[in-house]
Amino acid sequence: MEYSKNTEYGKTKCFRCLLSPDREEAAIFIGMNKVMSRALDEDGTSVYPCKVLNRFACPYDKKSNNYTLDGNTKKPDVNSLFHLSEIAFAVELALAKAQEENSVPRIKSAEDVYNILTYKETLEKILLQGLKEEHMQYKDTIVEFFMNMSDKIKVEDMRAS
Repeated sequence: MEYSKNTEYGKTKCFRCLLSPDREEAAIFIGMNKVMSRALDEDGTSVYPCKVLNRFACPYDKKSNNYTLDGNTKKPDVNSLFHLSEIAFAVELALAKAQEENSVPRIKSAEDVYNILTYKETLEKILLQGLKEEHMQYKDTIVEFFMNMSDKIKVEDMRAS
């Protein structure tokens, strides 16, 4: 019980959440958490970054709906946010691999990342070459997720140079 009252401990529990700004600082390449969190925005109201940053006071903790990658439900629960963060990390790794010399297509700028995330065929190629085997099961749902939110993807959210 004493841990649930400790806001610093609650903040450390939030690190692996999609909405945590701390994950953005640790991003490998472009900061996919910020990009993916746009799918959760309703009526232009940004949910990123989280303003609570205390797992024990999380506003998504009591939600009964699960947000799925195909976008069937718009109100995520806390477990969905942690799952989406894991998927965001997998996409980060795939995009980082696409920055290597031998990658086709090769990422050189934020505009390249934008084009990859908004064009189905290119995204599929990047995921096929860069996703780890344990995340390959999510490839089709990741593609569908980004195609459903393609109008919300913004170049200025990306940190690629």
